[in-house]
Amino acid sequence: MKTRDLAVASLLCSCDYRMINYTIDPISGAFWFHFEDGEAPEALAKSFYLGTAMVNASKFQASTKMLKSLIHKHKEGNNENSIRYPGPRASRELCA
Repeated sequence: MKTRDLAVASLLCSCDYRMINYTIDPISGAFWFHFEDGEAPEALAKSFYLGTAMVNASKFQASTKMLKSLIHKHKEGNNENSIRYPGPRASRELCA
């Protein structure tokens, strides 16, 4: 699955879904975050839009910070395309 919504990407990262890669749209410059495919990440993204997603707030904030750092590094020209996850991962039970 892929998304360009930073909040959804942060939610998926904070719930231990692996971000595989990211791409940048050459026309708009928008970041697309690519995650492992499956029904579970799609269902979690849907629950985010419905307002029913549950998440550990500190892990969500750490994931948002990591993704913003990734965007900022790319915009500065340091586009190594490396992904570093913050701290211990949340269990999927927290995000169900």
